[in-house]
Amino acid sequence: MVKKLTGVAFFLVLISATARAETIHLKDGRVVIGKILQRSAYYILVEGKRGVPDRYYRDQIDFIEEDVPEEDLITASLYFDDIPDDKVKLIVKLFIVMGLKDNIEASWKTLLAKAPAERREELKNLLDIEKFLEKIVPIYDKYYDKEDLQVIVDFYSSPAGKKFLKASPNVMREVIQASIDYFKSGQ
Repeated sequence: MVKKLTGVAFFLVLISATARAETIHLKDGRVVIGKILQRSAYYILVEGKRGVPDRYYRDQIDFIEEDVPEEDLITASLYFDDIPDDKVKLIVKLFIVMGLKDNIEASWKTLLAKAPAERREELKNLLDIEKFLEKIVPIYDKYYDKEDLQVIVDFYSSPAGKKFLKASPNVMREVIQASIDYFKSGQ
């Protein structure tokens, strides 16, 4: 099962929407970055780790900055001693424009839905997207410099890049089928 899940994780990296979040500055100096789920006259609920909302009371809050891009939200939870923060942010932005994070989460939900009922709870806690990203950011750092990353982000953000990402699964499926047909026919 672990080999199968490793294969699925590898596949998810190959397949390639930006959410927004708020920055909540607390009076004690802490900063919380997350999506506000509920606001009341007395408190706000912020999307917390592992799906459990965090509650902050109005008298704890100094001020709230609205609409933090998702790459800032993700980058805030990633720390690397040997990779500059601006490069980490660029790598995360690439993941976002490629749809990597969204695709991983969607594929994981599909996998969980297909898993045997008795294994779902065990498997549910297996994927921690931030820890997963922590493992793949250094790979992108190893092979791409900041200039390369910016060009790639710009491409995937362009109409042609978006079309490329959207069409890629269909193109690959047809290329694989054409390869199979070619070798079956001996030509």
